[in-house]
Amino acid sequence: TQSTISLCNMESLTLTASVTTNSTYMWSTGSTKSSIHTTTPGVYWVRISRGNCISIDTITVIGTVGDGVIYIPNSFSPDNNRINDVFRAEGTDITSYHLSIFDRWGELIYETRNIKEGWDGYYRGAIVQNDVYVWIMDYKTACDEKNTHRRKGIVSVIR
Repeated sequence: TQSTISLCNMESLTLTASVTTNSTYMWSTGSTKSSIHTTTPGVYWVRISRGNCISIDTITVIGTVGDGVIYIPNSFSPDNNRINDVFRAEGTDITSYHLSIFDRWGELIYETRNIKEGWDGYYRGAIVQNDVYVWIMDYKTACDEKNTHRRKGIVSVIR
């Protein structure tokens, strides 16, 4: 069977052959393990042998690793020293973006639709207290323009 998978929206890809007892594996990369890890597009095949039975499977990997991947820090220090003063996401090929940040009571304290903008730790003109804040991010990527991805997390303000 031949299928295709894209590296878009991924940091890496693990290909795993069907694991059965007493089987041996030979990948096109030379690996003899049941799984291989890749970050490179190309055609990969695996030969699985179990006794006199041999199966071969092929997969085509397309795209570029990292396209559409978004990175989000877990803390920042808005102390005006120009080091880690702003909370913002970083990503490539992000075509649509919406970030909302909430305090512990669920009040919206910051939002943006521009990935190049970030939260400076201020709300209503004053710096917020050291605490943990909840963020929700909706975004689309060039790799997968049809689907909106949602990520949720927390960020710590440390001063």
